[in-house]
Amino acid sequence: KKRLFRIEKKYKSMEPGVYGGIIADRELAQAEVEEVIQSVITMKHAGGRIVGNPFKTFSFPARLKKKEMVTQVVDLTPGFDMLWETLSRGQKSNINQAQKKNVTVRLAATEKDIEHYVDIYSKTLKRWGKKAVSPYPGEFFTNLFARHDPHIKFYLAEKEHKIIAGIIVLAWQQTLIYWHGCSLEDAFKDYPNNLLHYTVITRACENGFTRYDMGPSMGMAGVEKFKKSFGAGKIYFSSYRWK
Repeated sequence: KKRLFRIEKKYKSMEPGVYGGIIADRELAQAEVEEVIQSVITMKHAGGRIVGNPFKTFSFPARLKKKEMVTQVVDLTPGFDMLWETLSRGQKSNINQAQKKNVTVRLAATEKDIEHYVDIYSKTLKRWGKKAVSPYPGEFFTNLFARHDPHIKFYLAEKEHKIIAGIIVLAWQQTLIYWHGCSLEDAFKDYPNNLLHYTVITRACENGFTRYDMGPSMGMAGVEKFKKSFGAGKIYFSSYRWK
């Protein structure tokens, strides 16, 4: 932003809703971590925020303003059979109901699929109203899909060949991250979101992933309860702001 004749730059380490801290192609020594951090926070006419990592601890200078953050994570290491036993009774019932109502889940395969996803997202935004945080333009999802990145998956829930809900899941090493989702309001009774997350967890276990990060619940009790019903526990980490 401009302040008189000086331009002040704002930096953020990661996109909204995700984290990372310092990312490198090898393990960094603490001295190297400190060097990276110092090079960032001493830039002239700049400020910003470094979002930490719940699975990797870094030491940051005490003068940075610290903010506690939380995410909800399902530990996949026990294996699917054990995880199924630990699901809440209500969650098991909802998943079974979705299957009985002939809801199915598949991966997006065409640009038309993404057009449907964007349409559902636009309707979801209208439903959320002012509660919506950081809305994204439709082109964002089109471009994301066009990358054909194996670490980005669009999972779609269908009923009678109609897409009724979807989620975007990111992969990094042995962790899957639920990053984005949307659904049609009149499809809630068919429990598509329950089946979507159940499917992701099933495939994650089959492919050797050890964590499914379902993300923060933004203080919404209902969302937190939904994730907890899948066995997601809270993990705390921090973000650090400098001016």
